[in-house]
Amino acid sequence: RGMEGMDLNFANGLIALLSVYARSRVTVVLTGEGSDEIFGGYPRHHIVRANAVAGHLPHWMRQGAAALLTSLGGRRTRMLAAHLPLPFAEAVVLNSAYLSPALVERLTGTSPRDIMGLRVAEAESLAVPRNPAASISRYDQRAYLPCLLDRMDRMTMACGLEGRVPFLDVGLAEWASTVPARYRLGALGNKRVVKRLAERY
Repeated sequence: RGMEGMDLNFANGLIALLSVYARSRVTVVLTGEGSDEIFGGYPRHHIVRANAVAGHLPHWMRQGAAALLTSLGGRRTRMLAAHLPLPFAEAVVLNSAYLSPALVERLTGTSPRDIMGLRVAEAESLAVPRNPAASISRYDQRAYLPCLLDRMDRMTMACGLEGRVPFLDVGLAEWASTVPARYRLGALGNKRVVKRLAERY
């Protein structure tokens, strides 16, 4: 299972423990970093796609759908409800946030409005017209993936272990950007092309 939604300290500790264990047996490991970002592997990517579809509806309809979803309960349903009425770029940014801007402001006494504005502008500049799957993929590669790679590098190197990221091979990453969205993020699943290829082996 991936680490999406996992407590950051717990995730760091888990990677450190796995690195210590792996180093007792090998000096190099292959990791899956990058595969979710370039092949649409996060379940939360469906939320952004739903936002893009709902973007064609009047705002009052999106608000009503959000209210209905909120009443159903469940973490992902609540996330979808919160993101449905938002402009697309804002939904992309908040979709990968650990904390809501309101909670950040309550905890720190400082509004993250300026940072949010910069992030939203970046999401807008990275958006691919009529392709929400590619848009969230590009944003995750720019904003989220560097943090994951930094964490993986620090945790493995602290143990004398070298972590390599085959999914981020330049040729593969460039090819992934040409794969149609339906082969990355399908109605019934994520990372469809990766899973289909894996079935052969």
